[in-house]
Amino acid sequence: MKRLTSPLVAATLVALCLGAAACSGNSSSSSSTSKATTPTTAYVAPPQVVTPTTIINGVSINVPTDAAGKPILPARDNGRQIILTKKGILPQDLEACVSAPMTWTNLTTKAVRIWTDQVPPPFKSQTIAAGSSFTFTPPTGIATSFLYHTSLGFDGAVEIGQVPGAC
Repeated sequence: MKRLTSPLVAATLVALCLGAAACSGNSSSSSSTSKATTPTTAYVAPPQVVTPTTIINGVSINVPTDAAGKPILPARDNGRQIILTKKGILPQDLEACVSAPMTWTNLTTKAVRIWTDQVPPPFKSQTIAAGSSFTFTPPTGIATSFLYHTSLGFDGAVEIGQVPGAC
């Protein structure tokens, strides 16, 4: 997931702390205390892709669906398909079957790479051109879970097991 940092935020927090320290003291008047907070960012799943095709660099590309032909859910879904978009990954967390091939489809206008160092064996995709896909088949008979990363800056998760509805 992307982490946002900013020198301006850090400088503002230091100034607030110094200001609060200068204002604190033993005076008989009442004082209010302010607490500086650090902004946080949470992953927000991208919108669901509900159209059967999309246009990438002037070419019509079929949008992957689940086994029943339904659009892939943004946050958590089961099956074999993962969609890469400029706003994130669909689904963020895929539940897949043991030994079933999983396919990542690049629906961005940029080339993308995917990698993990957690799956036995670790893998790194070739460059996935805009509108193209990459398929990975996990080792036979291993139920596991792993995180993966994309060159877009987004991370996702896969849980491999006997998942009802995914197998």
